[in-house]
Amino acid sequence: MSRESIFVKHKKDLDTSSAWCHFLIASDGKSARCKRCLAVLKTLGGSTKGLHTHLLSKHNFKVLSESNCSSTGHGHGEPLEENSTPPPAKRKLVEYFIKSDTLDYVLARMTALDGFPFIVFITSNDLRQLLISKGYSDLPKSAVTIRNRVVNFSLTIRKEIIDEFKRLKKKGERFSLTFNEWTSTANKRFMNINIHSQTKFWSLGLIQVNGSMTAENCICVLKERLSRFDISLEEDIVAIVIDGPNVMLKVRKLVDTEHQLCFAHCIHLAVCDVLYNKKNINIRDESTANDINEDSDEEFDEDDDEEFDFSDSDLNILPQNDIIQDMPDLTNEYNINVVIIKIRKVVMCFKISPTKNDTILQKYVKAEHGKEIKLLLDCKTRWNSLLAMLERFVLLKTSIQKSLIDLNHPVSLEDSDYNLITEITDVLAPIKLTVEAIGRRDSNLCTADAAFKFLFKELSEKNSVLANKMRTCLSDRIKKRRRPELSGVLRYLQNPHDDYDKITYLKDIFLIPKNDFIRKQTIKLIERIHYNEHLMTPNEEQQQCSEQTESESITLTQMTLKEKLELEIGKSKRTIDPMTQKETDLIKIIKKEMNLFENGGTRVHHLELAFKYLMSIPPTSIESERAFSAAAYIGTKLRSRLGDGSLDALLFLRSYFQNN
Repeated sequence: MSRESIFVKHKKDLDTSSAWCHFLIASDGKSARCKRCLAVLKTLGGSTKGLHTHLLSKHNFKVLSESNCSSTGHGHGEPLEENSTPPPAKRKLVEYFIKSDTLDYVLARMTALDGFPFIVFITSNDLRQLLISKGYSDLPKSAVTIRNRVVNFSLTIRKEIIDEFKRLKKKGERFSLTFNEWTSTANKRFMNINIHSQTKFWSLGLIQVNGSMTAENCICVLKERLSRFDISLEEDIVAIVIDGPNVMLKVRKLVDTEHQLCFAHCIHLAVCDVLYNKKNINIRDESTANDINEDSDEEFDEDDDEEFDFSDSDLNILPQNDIIQDMPDLTNEYNINVVIIKIRKVVMCFKISPTKNDTILQKYVKAEHGKEIKLLLDCKTRWNSLLAMLERFVLLKTSIQKSLIDLNHPVSLEDSDYNLITEITDVLAPIKLTVEAIGRRDSNLCTADAAFKFLFKELSEKNSVLANKMRTCLSDRIKKRRRPELSGVLRYLQNPHDDYDKITYLKDIFLIPKNDFIRKQTIKLIERIHYNEHLMTPNEEQQQCSEQTESESITLTQMTLKEKLELEIGKSKRTIDPMTQKETDLIKIIKKEMNLFENGGTRVHHLELAFKYLMSIPPTSIESERAFSAAAYIGTKLRSRLGDGSLDALLFLRSYFQNN
């Protein structure tokens, strides 16, 4: 075989941005021959570095890629000029490695965000070796030392957040609060406080509450924690967002801020009114029904912890299967409770017996779906778990029916039961989506109105008794909690020409405030938060005017004619500062701003301030519930002896790391 026949053209021979445009490749792919000087070069593994080096060193020629052609101005494969830009300098090996964080930062992140106990850094040899190999040679050998370093690091982060609050307040930012109380596994009571701005939120950790949680004690704890972050409850807080307990309702009366009741709690109460109402179950016992009827709606409103216990004994209200058809017509609410109890009975049958689940139910599930799918049991105080249980039950409908026949189970479900289950899931599905939407961290009162609009639209399109009853209960609950002073004004500032008033079933819920009402609320909000520090009393204003007139008269006698002329010209250029206007002038200013805004203009000074303040109000207090879930994740039963200060620092750092 001749030498020329060994080398052939490469598949990129016509690609001028490739080095193979100037070389032939050997049939075995291990070498290449230059088309210019016939030199043979090795190309092991398909590497073209040697080819580029040969072109540059022997022929003063550099192959440029497509990305470099536009920036350098060279064509593909042109000789290098004397004044051409030299190739970039080689990087050192250490530059390819990401710089490590400090040990305190790593320990705080692993303990707060990942949930590592302090002791694991002492007992785990593998974890210690990993940290030491990463360069942390000063890793402590005591869990107490690690705990102290994490707590000290949290104090450093608190100082950074305090400085951040100061910068935001100087820019005119104001905040809203969400707070709630929680009892840990160690039977200690804590309160969590979260600060919300228009675009961000901060968790201030957990504060242990000693003694009874009265409204006065709650306010004292609240002010004390806010003062640590240089925040005033009266001057820097727009509104507080709370749920329905009596203590929180009393707090809103004692605090001179706006307040908003949690909409997520409102939806929970509405669903409980329809699906978990005790009056719909005990209809066979008139005396029991009368006792239940004595409970008022207000008492049910405030009792969040009331558990609706549908135990197995409740099945006694059901007749035997052979006489179900002979029963008189029952209310729709009664049928719902009966079906839910029957489903729980079936789910518990397979939950408490692994044998029945593995050998009977899962055999049919695998044959139908190709994998194991387990039944779910709902939590009787969490209605969204009811939706998950019903959806899973419908998914495994065929397998469940076959399993019940094999077991000769006394509980059976008819087609009408499954139709009712489908009706329930169709109603609960949009409610669940709505709660998730208003519970997002970027939600506000305006997005909450949009979510409710979606919910009522979906429920109105469902032609069922349950959907109509649910819509009625939701409407009643939302009307009690939606405040025109906040949601109505914000809706106007967002869009003064929305179409809520054109929808019949939304008129009563989303009331449109009058312009006079909006103007009064805007003035009230601005005066309390922003405008009051700039206003002067009549005596102060008169004193300032007299002092100013006296000083001007003294100054005029000492000025030349030219200086007096310049003074008059300067007065003609002077503009009115809106922050120095009196209250009557403020009403006129806001009225003009509203007219401009309604006629296609933009929000100007005062309306923009009110809009920015109201946008900081979240529609729910879910952020506190998230904090309690995180606290339960950190302070587990195995870590029930975790100190209050440690739990506070870890929860504070967890929120910090999640936000950054």
